[in-house]
Amino acid sequence: MKRSSVFAAAGSAFVIACALAAGSAWATDPDAALASMASQVLSTGPNGEKASPASDVTLTPDEIAEVKAKHATAALVFHYGGNDWSNAQAAALKAKFKELGIDVIAVTDAGVKPEKQVADIETVMAKKPDIIVSIPVDAIATAAAYKAAADKGVKLVFMDNVPKGFAAGKDYVSAVSADNYGNGVAAAHLMAKALGGKGDIGLVFHAADFFVTRQRYDGFKKTILEQYPDIKIIAEQ
Repeated sequence: MKRSSVFAAAGSAFVIACALAAGSAWATDPDAALASMASQVLSTGPNGEKASPASDVTLTPDEIAEVKAKHATAALVFHYGGNDWSNAQAAALKAKFKELGIDVIAVTDAGVKPEKQVADIETVMAKKPDIIVSIPVDAIATAAAYKAAADKGVKLVFMDNVPKGFAAGKDYVSAVSADNYGNGVAAAHLMAKALGGKGDIGLVFHAADFFVTRQRYDGFKKTILEQYPDIKIIAEQ
């Protein structure tokens, strides 16, 4: 899948340059490294699943007609809402579901609170959706609520995060995400380029146990430590 803008790595690795120094010898050429990433997906799924591009998922005209004939309904159970990112996700989902004759009957905003998201799942289940598209706030705290939905036959599609213990193709249909590990790697190369390959940096990471932000953090830190020895992470929290 195409990675989102490289600055999205700020979600877990908002990097602050504390001191700049130019003219060091490059251990890695950041421009060459960034160019080599153009055709790669570095992320895997939460259980090590290999990624497939979204372009691989297609429906024939007959399959589209079959979906429309079901008159299915969907609920969008978000981890938070009200900003440009979540509004864009909701708009895209509604547009595609409309093309397929699927009615979106609920959109919820958990405010990044696991207990609120659990309540949201229980509330939308009263409307008996055929599909739930969701971003779990907490992979452990929300797992039982999603499992209860799956046990009632609801088709689950996750974005960015997957509940603990869930298996793709068994407990849920699929998980969709950007190349978040690649985002972190790209951010590291961009930082190295901006620093001229040498300097001290601070790293501010996302403390919650959230799969994609952890991937960005891991990708950034590993790349700096292994490929740019003259850049030192002098503080992180």
